[in-house]
Amino acid sequence: MSDLPELRQIVLLTDDLDAALAQARAEFHVPEGTRDVAGMAAIGFVHEVFGFDRTYVEICQPVDPDSPLGRKVAANGGSGFMVVVQVDDSAAMLARAAELGLQPLFVKDFHGSPISQWHPRDFGTIAEFDEMRPAD
Repeated sequence: MSDLPELRQIVLLTDDLDAALAQARAEFHVPEGTRDVAGMAAIGFVHEVFGFDRTYVEICQPVDPDSPLGRKVAANGGSGFMVVVQVDDSAAMLARAAELGLQPLFVKDFHGSPISQWHPRDFGTIAEFDEMRPAD
């Protein structure tokens, strides 16, 4: 691993998952992805995640068009939603952020790896920083 952060994943919002995936496949030849139907339904989305080497793209559609994100997509169209960055030392990153007056929304353990999520006011979008290591 490098000492530099690495873009791990971007998350996009859409109001029509099937159409967005068809467009991504036609224009960018994205591979078939994976879905966590139950896990994402529990938080109000349908989605698909596909990868390019060690970076992933996730396209999400809010299930309820009257939810806050459903209304956002209806009003503004599809958009970026979140960026996920892998860091080598989450504790050092959190300490540096605190020095700058930034505070995460939460920090937790996710399958043995620390992750933190940050408010859009701090990074322009929802941001997640983690130490998750991708499989080789």
